[in-house]
Amino acid sequence: GRRGLKPASDQANQIWFVHTCSYIFMAMLIAWVLFFVSQVDLVTALRDSHAVADEKGRGCFWKCCSSKCSDQTHPFRGGQVKFEDCEVKVNKPLKIDGDTMCEEMCQVAFSGETKTVSVLRKSGHGPQQCAMQKSLAMDFMEQLETSALKLTKVNYEDLPLMKEGKASKVAEFLKKVKDEVLQPEVDQHRFSREVTSNIAVVIGDLHGQLFNLISYFLVIKERYKDAGFTVLDGSSLLFCDPGIQYVFMGDYVDRGERGVELLLLLLAYKAQCPQGMVLLQGNHETRQMWKNYGFAKELRWKFGMYLDPGKIEEVVKLLPYVAVSPGQFMALHGGLSPELER
Repeated sequence: GRRGLKPASDQANQIWFVHTCSYIFMAMLIAWVLFFVSQVDLVTALRDSHAVADEKGRGCFWKCCSSKCSDQTHPFRGGQVKFEDCEVKVNKPLKIDGDTMCEEMCQVAFSGETKTVSVLRKSGHGPQQCAMQKSLAMDFMEQLETSALKLTKVNYEDLPLMKEGKASKVAEFLKKVKDEVLQPEVDQHRFSREVTSNIAVVIGDLHGQLFNLISYFLVIKERYKDAGFTVLDGSSLLFCDPGIQYVFMGDYVDRGERGVELLLLLLAYKAQCPQGMVLLQGNHETRQMWKNYGFAKELRWKFGMYLDPGKIEEVVKLLPYVAVSPGQFMALHGGLSPELER
């Protein structure tokens, strides 16, 4: 009966072999798991170290890797605004006046509204001072307020916006005003505007007389200097305050020699302070009138064939016809027609 049984020593050897194989398999499995985990940690560590090196190393000096503008403050319209939730717009830096700059998009709260603004800072290590990027409107406004009055036919191209590539800058500015300022107003209010301020300054036909416009602004600023009105940021002439609005009666060009500068300046003010500026449409806001009364000739002399008058007409045809101060007055360029029906 014992012939079919194996010796006890053989059974022990088999059991030992099975146990040994099991231990080896478990050890290999544990080693493989540990290796996999270590590789994941290694990859994570390498990625984190590369990110830190990219932020701190030479490579990031020439790139805009992370935001540095959040929580900084910036002077704006007589007060301070705080940059919040800033994000780098593009990692590639910008070259501006010889400096390597980074652009960030930040949120600012002003006058009860939160807006997204473009902010610039230098590219480099450590904290950098951030400043709100000038818009085309502000650039035009500053140039025209300080330089345009000094220009003659001899030195006209000293005005930066009239230099090489001038027409493209003007065309870009006109498109921005049309798309971002005037068209939204038309969509919301059609062709009338309500005057809501306690003080309304009404100014009649200007016809290219930039000197007169500047004089009016100086007189208004002097008269209301103690009223506590806020001056538009970047301007030395214009109030931008809920307590005062400017109502212009149209006919900005033709006859006078500074129609281009006058219209661009008013549009720059409108872009910077839309509620404070009511620009009505007169009968000289058409190409046909420009051909007859001089603005078309002025455009050819100042821009050659590089600026299509139609681009300007697309802007001015969006201006409203009437401004109404409830219970006070109604203003429109041509008055009330006797053929007007209720």
